[in-house]
Amino acid sequence: MPEEAGPSDDKGAADANRERVLASLLDATRELMIAGDAEAICQVAVDAANDRLGYELVGAHLHPGAPLSERAAADDAPVGLESVAWTDALVDIIGQSPPPTIEPGVGVAWESFEEGTLRVYDDLRTADAELMDPDTAFRSELHVPLGRHGLLIIGSAEVDEFDAEDIYFARILAANTTAALDNLASRRAVERREQELARQNRRLEEFAGVISHDLRNPLAIAQASLQMALEDDGMDELERTRDALDRMESLVDGLLTLAREGRGVGDISAVDIVTIAERAWTTVDTGDARLETEPVPELQADPDRLQQLLENLFRNSVEHGADATAALTVTVGPLTAGAGFYVADDGSGIPDAERESVFEHGVSTAGGTGLGLTIVRTIAEAHGWTVAATESDAGGARFEFRIGES
Repeated sequence: MPEEAGPSDDKGAADANRERVLASLLDATRELMIAGDAEAICQVAVDAANDRLGYELVGAHLHPGAPLSERAAADDAPVGLESVAWTDALVDIIGQSPPPTIEPGVGVAWESFEEGTLRVYDDLRTADAELMDPDTAFRSELHVPLGRHGLLIIGSAEVDEFDAEDIYFARILAANTTAALDNLASRRAVERREQELARQNRRLEEFAGVISHDLRNPLAIAQASLQMALEDDGMDELERTRDALDRMESLVDGLLTLAREGRGVGDISAVDIVTIAERAWTTVDTGDARLETEPVPELQADPDRLQQLLENLFRNSVEHGADATAALTVTVGPLTAGAGFYVADDGSGIPDAERESVFEHGVSTAGGTGLGLTIVRTIAEAHGWTVAATESDAGGARFEFRIGES
């Protein structure tokens, strides 16, 4: 008759099963490292917990914008953890898709994330802990932090579901998921730095273009006029020399501003754009023009750089859009579709064919330096915004700034 399996056979089977699971987690790690974004990484982790480890109730929660979570660290108030990946069984048992956000300071899940510690609850109903849902269908839960990025939650409708080996495998999966999110954060940081360097290189190319063309022209005029004045004692030539030197001074001032504004933004804070617009209006010679404002939701910006942007737009409206027969009105308000704001006037507007080129250096239709709107674009890009020129409702110029679409 066959021999009964002994302790050594049981240990051998357990070891073989552990090796199988570890090999399966290794395959999942490869998928984690090639996933394209944070949501995809978490979906791989949830699928691995479900398919490879056998857990049915699994959800992954991240900070908004993870893995680049600086926003959460910079805000005054903590930011909740949003559900980004989950199993179908989890949705079925809680009756909500997507699963609810883990709100700051609420429930045991937030405590696990905030403290950065793995927690096991053998029976939530008897645990001395605050629950987001006191009537939860979950009995056991395993909370595994994903570093600074978020939290992986594995649940069960049964008590005492998780043993030491379950915890061991969950730690490995969470550690590999965290490493993938860290790797993605590093790649994103490099990409942002490369974009910033590309912007700086473009600024340098613009400087070279301005110096080689725009500055040489008035310098040549000044030199020729001065030579003629010295020969003929002519006041007209001296006037031309003064005008050329004045233009050179304006160009130098514009270049210096562009160089300064080409740097990354300074301290970012929540700002009221209406307040900054009213302040900027007082610094510009606006003549008979008037400013109108509409409430705009608070946005994150460098107040000084934003004021510089608005000053240049106000100056541009007055210099290019003002009509001698009517007082100009400039309006600042919110976009109706998407996050952002606009600055518009009821002046002469910008021809269709010129709306793409107005932000390039040297483009001016009123004898200016052509650097004002280049500076506007530079400041917008430094904040991560996009800017576009279009037509206002009154037929004048309208500049739209969209946030989060750079």
